[in-house]
Amino acid sequence: MDLRHTGPELDGWILAQVGAGQSPEAVVATLVTRGWAEQAAIDAIDTAVRDHLARHARDAGLPAPARVPAPVA
Repeated sequence: MDLRHTGPELDGWILAQVGAGQSPEAVVATLVTRGWAEQAAIDAIDTAVRDHLARHARDAGLPAPARVPAPVA
């Protein structure tokens, strides 16, 4: 699979890696070794996971997920 293209196949691959217990850093590293810029890989993973969580919430009749601000130290 050519992982340089975004879309349902990439999202599925990302979710399969995360579901198998791979760390976000490991998934980013795999994408980077396949030619992705590090920030683009991080953004792709973030988008895939957030979209998955939003679909799950909608399908389960739950409220949409919302970002929580990080505490200020």
